[in-house]
Amino acid sequence: MAEESVWQLRVDVTVLNARGNLGDACNMAAVAALKHFHRPDVTVEEDGRVTVHSFAEREPIPTFLKKVPVCLTYAFCAHNDDDLIVFSDPTDLEER
Repeated sequence: MAEESVWQLRVDVTVLNARGNLGDACNMAAVAALKHFHRPDVTVEEDGRVTVHSFAEREPIPTFLKKVPVCLTYAFCAHNDDDLIVFSDPTDLEER
């Protein structure tokens, strides 16, 4: 039974105010939520029965993130004919 059943996690992000860097902010919020999440511990019997233990019965298991996704935002703007301006972490006005 080992490695046959998995936990599936889904993160929904609700945006309250979009003032630039929306993807970066949503990425940071999702990573923080995943790092904060703890799942219940489980026991798998030899006959295949699975018992999901409550938080009162057993200590919850923290989420393991092997890699952490990082989102970076850059904006490029042509200045004069030959110059290129690069904005790191642009605001909503600079993104337009």
